[in-house]
Amino acid sequence: MDYNEFVKLVERNEELNFKVGNYEYWVSNNPEGYYLTKCEYQEFATEDDLFNYARIEGNLICELWDDISVQLSKYEDYDELVTKVKQGEQPYFEINGYLYMIENNQLQIDLARDTLARVAHSQDFKLPSKIFTLGKSITQNFQTADELLRNGTIEGKSIFEQWPHIEI
Repeated sequence: MDYNEFVKLVERNEELNFKVGNYEYWVSNNPEGYYLTKCEYQEFATEDDLFNYARIEGNLICELWDDISVQLSKYEDYDELVTKVKQGEQPYFEINGYLYMIENNQLQIDLARDTLARVAHSQDFKLPSKIFTLGKSITQNFQTADELLRNGTIEGKSIFEQWPHIEI
């Protein structure tokens, strides 16, 4: 895909994701505007690993419970949050302007496993070993697709300037 094709897709309100370096980016929109979101992930094999090792600004999730609990008021306490994540809930919360989301990717892995079973001769297909992620994202908001394309920045440069480094 070249840059002009990318522009046309954004102008047609397509949702796109791509990588630049170690970060994932999303271009999305809704009736309120257009968004360029930068995401980074910590991945873990089990939910216990996520809750024991995931760090937010150097802190474990349990150490930030006082800040998080206000936003996750539907959970009575930290233990209930852990239980609900194990049951498949995917809560999100904000800390210092960043949106964090805990994701359980078991459904995607189960679907991939089902697909693999149907095309059983594929030797190259590998299932993800990391099931749980803690995603961190920050979003730039724009009124129009043109404004996003002109003013959206990736690592301090315009989308056009970063184009050679974008992996779609």
